[in-house]
Amino acid sequence: MELQQIENHWKNWAKEFKTDLRATTKSGTAKELEINALVQAISQYKPSNNDFSILEVGCGNGHNCFALQHAFTDANITGIDFIKEMVEHAQELNVHFKTKIPFYQGNILELAQQKLLKAQYDFVFTVRCVINLNSDDLQHQGIEQLITKVRSGGYLVMIENQMQTHEKQNHLRELTGLKSRDAADFNHFMDETSLLTKAKSLGLKHEKSYNFSSLHDILLYTLVPMINGGKVDYEHPLVQAAADLINAGGEELMDSFGDFGQNKLFIFKKS
Repeated sequence: MELQQIENHWKNWAKEFKTDLRATTKSGTAKELEINALVQAISQYKPSNNDFSILEVGCGNGHNCFALQHAFTDANITGIDFIKEMVEHAQELNVHFKTKIPFYQGNILELAQQKLLKAQYDFVFTVRCVINLNSDDLQHQGIEQLITKVRSGGYLVMIENQMQTHEKQNHLRELTGLKSRDAADFNHFMDETSLLTKAKSLGLKHEKSYNFSSLHDILLYTLVPMINGGKVDYEHPLVQAAADLINAGGEELMDSFGDFGQNKLFIFKKS
């Protein structure tokens, strides 16, 4: 898709689903895993006094920010998103969650020029944001901009879909006679090798990676379709059970089920 088409897609979802989680994902269990992964990652590196700042780039209607505010009550959290309607719905949810998180409209490719944001943050994170940039070159530009908002010694945390793990996932499907799944038209899955090379060239230290969604995705995209006429069922109880197990296990189970989850977490430290 062209960038304008991708923008239109998210505008349409924002208008249709408003403050609902469905505005940013089809899978509630995947969102549970993403939030758990963020909490686990930030908990490992946050200052001991809990007084720190977090910026989400590509915040959608704010559900990640609200979950993190609940987990880290003293953290100063900010969200920014390219889609005006998403930002408006995030602002509405502040009333529902009784929070005062600032949400702004802005472009990941122009973060350094965003005057409403702080100069830098302890943590900057993305969740399926960079994959909406439709080429490797644009994605690398986005990463360069993300880094401008990370303080020296701070962390860039990225949860982004990877091409390599998606291919492994499709290999499992093919072994069972299922057809490969294509990425959504509005997504350009990242090349993990290219991501790590780019991060290193920018002076980022790769601290850890977690394929936290592997067991969940094996069930959702392979095992359940095997017994369900080939259909993906986002509400299947086994998929929920997989998410519950991983979330209950904390860091112990964050990377324990192979490399088959298309959604992967990376932690980088800015020198």
